[in-house]
Amino acid sequence: MGRVNAKVCRECGISFQGGPNAQFCPSCRTVRARQQKEDWECRNPSGNEPRQKPDNYRQRLFSKNCLLCGVTFRGGSSAQYCPPCAKKRNSLQVIEYRKETKDRAKNHKRQEWSTEEISVLEKHYNQDGIQRCVDLLPTRTMQAIQEMARRIGVARKRGNYTQAELEAIKQGFYDKIEGRTLSALKTMRSRISRSSKK
Repeated sequence: MGRVNAKVCRECGISFQGGPNAQFCPSCRTVRARQQKEDWECRNPSGNEPRQKPDNYRQRLFSKNCLLCGVTFRGGSSAQYCPPCAKKRNSLQVIEYRKETKDRAKNHKRQEWSTEEISVLEKHYNQDGIQRCVDLLPTRTMQAIQEMARRIGVARKRGNYTQAELEAIKQGFYDKIEGRTLSALKTMRSRISRSSKK
């Protein structure tokens, strides 16, 4: 609870004990709360109706000429088109935006991969991971990079190791094995060493 100090009521002027934000004594506070409730009930008879705008309220409308058809209309300060033209213009903008995004997606799919991009993919896909390829190829999406990696055959191998791969892992010749990550090769080597000790 806050610190209680001696206060002077702003309504009746008597002294009372109150908190740091107290401005009225308890009796004046009760009277003011009752008055505020009565005023609110007068403004809102049902208690749930939204506040009505006063009778003298009037939206400021201006006489303007439509930029498309030239018809004179009444609108707000930022209105530039009459209501029919505004509706038509909004629908045209939506259609144009959808067409642009569709064309952009098509062009992105049809864009050929350059030799530099493919070399970056071959060099970093298995060693540094797909996120590194995304950083180095900002114009390509992660899905496109994964698809191209599968197409050119640099996607990580999954499944059982061949006998030649196991022999190379035992000797530590990781650079002779393609399509496997370095962490996967080290994990397999530790498994082989544990099984041989048993």
